[in-house]
Amino acid sequence: RAAARLDRLQLQRLVSLLLLSVGAWFAWLLLS
Repeated sequence: RAAARLDRLQLQRLVSLLLLSVGAWFAWLLLS
């Protein structure tokens, strides 16, 4: 269970990083 919990946390961090990356790319696209 601890492993699944850690994996879930890691997945959530990965998703947040992906969203941040997409947001930054979108902002750069608009500003260009």
